[in-house]
Amino acid sequence: MSRARRRTLSHLQKLAATAAVVGTAACNHGCGGSGYAVVDPMPMPTPKYSTSITGTATWSGTRIVLELKDPTLAGASFAVKSPRDGGDGGGRDGGLGTAMGGTIASASPTADGMRFELEPDPGRGGMSVDIEVDGPDGVHTVGANVNWGSTPDGGKTLSVMMVDR
Repeated sequence: MSRARRRTLSHLQKLAATAAVVGTAACNHGCGGSGYAVVDPMPMPTPKYSTSITGTATWSGTRIVLELKDPTLAGASFAVKSPRDGGDGGGRDGGLGTAMGGTIASASPTADGMRFELEPDPGRGGMSVDIEVDGPDGVHTVGANVNWGSTPDGGKTLSVMMVDR
C-alpha cells in the first residue's frame, strides 16, 4: 500500500472514531436510543385559513354582494365575530381589512359568515377584500379576490378566490 493511501486511511479512521465519540456524547440525553438527535426542528406550518372559507359573489346593480362562509377550521372564526372578544362585531382590531380596487360600502356578520356590499372602481376587472381570521395560533389575514374581467360573458359572472396573505 502506498504511503499516501495509508495516510488517507489513517485520517479517515480517526475521523470516524471522532464522529462516533461525538455522536455518543451528544445523544446521552434524549435521543431515544436511535442515535439521531433533532438539531434544527422545522416550525409548525401555518394553517391555511383560505382553504377553509368559501365565498360567492353576485351583482346587485353596480355593487357586488360578497358572502363568505365561516371558516371550517376548528377554533377559527372571523375576527369581527370572535368569541374571545365577545362576538360584538369589534374583533381585536376591528377585524376588517381593506378593499383594493374599490370600497366596502357595508359589511355585516351573518348567521353563517360575513356579508359585504362592494363598490368596484370604474374600469376595473376585479377587486379584493381582506378580512382577519382569529385562529388558535393568532390572527391571520385572508383575502377574497373577486374577478369579473376575464369571464367569457363580459363580466356578468363573478368568481371568488380565497388567499392567505
